[in-house]
Amino acid sequence: MIAFRRILAVLCYILMLAADAAEVYVIYLSYSGGMTYDFGILIFIPIFIFSYWMATFFSQLISGRKNGKRIFPRALGNIMNLLGNLISLVLIGFWGYIYYMMSINAADNEAAALAAAIFYTGA
Repeated sequence: MIAFRRILAVLCYILMLAADAAEVYVIYLSYSGGMTYDFGILIFIPIFIFSYWMATFFSQLISGRKNGKRIFPRALGNIMNLLGNLISLVLIGFWGYIYYMMSINAADNEAAALAAAIFYTGA
């Protein structure tokens, strides 16, 4: 039973990392212009939720003991959890950065359009 829980824990962790890699690809496509920001965030959110679920399943599978033996080494499990959480926080932070930069560009474009309209109308 311990071996089965370890295999499931590793599978959940690999799926979490694969989902994070898919999130990075969606961010890349959104940032490089391969898709719109709105469509990118609509794809990103479900993948992020899936990644969060896999991280939760991983942490639940590695916790506990069976016959006095730990299912997963404590230090390794803590490092893997920390790494997964950091990756998720960085990805969310990058979306915040993209949104901030997008709003600045929109404000600059509006200001430029307003200045051009004033200049051409002579107002």
